[in-house]
Amino acid sequence: MYQNGGRIFSEDGKNCLLNSPEALEAAQFLIALDLQHKVIPSISEIQDTSTQDLFLSQKLGMFFSGRYYVSDLQKMAGNTLKWGVAPAIHKEGRERVNTTPSPYGWVISSGTKNPEKVWELYEYLIIGEGEKMLAKAGYNIPILKSLAYSGLFLANPNHPKGVNKIFLDDVPYTLPSPVSLYIESSRFSTLVSDEMTKIKTGAISVDRGMEYLTKSVNDIINENSLKRNKN
Repeated sequence: MYQNGGRIFSEDGKNCLLNSPEALEAAQFLIALDLQHKVIPSISEIQDTSTQDLFLSQKLGMFFSGRYYVSDLQKMAGNTLKWGVAPAIHKEGRERVNTTPSPYGWVISSGTKNPEKVWELYEYLIIGEGEKMLAKAGYNIPILKSLAYSGLFLANPNHPKGVNKIFLDDVPYTLPSPVSLYIESSRFSTLVSDEMTKIKTGAISVDRGMEYLTKSVNDIINENSLKRNKN
């Protein structure tokens, strides 16, 4: 959707834009890959499994994931499956952009009784040995640029050769997950999942489904926006 010039929310997060021409075209393309071209697992095919399991059983050629899954693949695939990593697919002439789901970070509660101690812990985790341990493990890309581009991460013999550089090269084209402060991410995800299921099963057309989804999300956004204004 982002590569097609579409966006999920407006900049201020007060409007869902899933019924825009760009978003509709992207949704139609995605559904066509599933229903017409059969290159995406159907709902029935992933009902009792996952895309990752289908990949490991060699029933699926590729799937999208993040750096965190490389470590799991190393453990699960072992020498039984020859696999690799490639940059996210993008169409020539279109904006090269990725979105990363479920970003996470460290936070300190305003009610903590020992803020100084917590801060010391975070210093250790972020700019101390903690982040170096994560870089060695290879679960994610180090948040420190100096560490990410160091031999500890790029040339780590315990990581698949060249994989870390592929992920680093895609960082400039990657955006955090689109969110709105006026709707919970879990609620938004549920609405999207429910509507996409209806579209994939042919119960509703792409245009109608996206229009209904946009209205449902905007109704919630407007309701929560009014509550905030009153408070």
